[in-house]
Amino acid sequence: MRTKLEVVTQDYGTETVEQGRALARKELYDTQNPPLDQWFKLKLPYKALDSPDIPSMADIEQGMKHSLLTRSGGCFQVCRIGNLVVKCGTCPRIIQEAENMLFLREHSQVRVPKVYAAFIDPFFVDDNLTTEVFYLVMEFIEGITLTQFIFQGLDEKSQMQICSSLGDQFQLLRSVPAPPEKSFGRIYHQGINPRFALTCSRCKEMAGPYNTYSDLISAMHTSAEWDLMMRTNSLEFTSKEAEFLSQFKPSLEVTEEHKPVLTYLDPRFENMIARPITGDDGEVKDWEVTLIDWDLFFWMPVWMQCAALLERIWFWTEESNLNGPIVHLPELRAKFHGQTLLIAGSSVVKRHD
Repeated sequence: MRTKLEVVTQDYGTETVEQGRALARKELYDTQNPPLDQWFKLKLPYKALDSPDIPSMADIEQGMKHSLLTRSGGCFQVCRIGNLVVKCGTCPRIIQEAENMLFLREHSQVRVPKVYAAFIDPFFVDDNLTTEVFYLVMEFIEGITLTQFIFQGLDEKSQMQICSSLGDQFQLLRSVPAPPEKSFGRIYHQGINPRFALTCSRCKEMAGPYNTYSDLISAMHTSAEWDLMMRTNSLEFTSKEAEFLSQFKPSLEVTEEHKPVLTYLDPRFENMIARPITGDDGEVKDWEVTLIDWDLFFWMPVWMQCAALLERIWFWTEESNLNGPIVHLPELRAKFHGQTLLIAGSSVVKRHD
């Protein structure tokens, strides 16, 4: 295992840990994004053959003022205009999301919003400076945008039906055959956003694609080194950090499944739209779940979907009790994960030793 000084010396060529941190921060915030042709292969502007009229820029501006859907902490602005949703921002991940959803509609039975248009429009900061703004126009999905508290408020039968529907979507993802090159990264053998947390170390170029499982795990280990180095001002890793890093690669290298499968890495409640299916008597018979926000979508190892779900879904005390102590609800979390992963056919890391 490398020390912090070895990390900065070997990766950045600096003589001290402090210099390495400073250079890393500068690179993280000041480095320009790689060229657009490294982010996606979708030809722009894109417009679906059966697309309805695309909102004008004036309509979009009004929608962003009066019909905003973006939740607090969101990276992009999202609004509803009639039966359409418009998403915009200055990061090319928006076009990656459009490309991902188009891929899924062509190659799978996974429920995703229909993409109607994707394009770039310049935004004039001043007379001498413009920036590119990326736009995605897609279908509005009817239903309930879930939260932890909405889910907790449902009866147990509805909760299990939602978990089963979500598990079905993950199973459909996993059933899509891997491409011949069997690499890890984005669709069409493309690299990953250079600032993506799992593989982020240098921001000058796209991360991957990784041709082998070992290459991916090595990149994740390097990213973990840098993340832990940047978190504190200490000159050495703590004993817990050192133990984590020393066990990181050996623990993942002994897993049984190394093949890439399509993986959705942002399975938060807020990215799940649940639609109740009612019978002739008006009673809810089942639930249908559609996932949204498809930019964090990659060919990843079999175990990664389980890890993403475990990391994103937690249950705490009821919303009405948030003024009191926050208490984790492990039994409800275990029930949610158990039912979802049972249907998905996903599992935690399995060792072959």
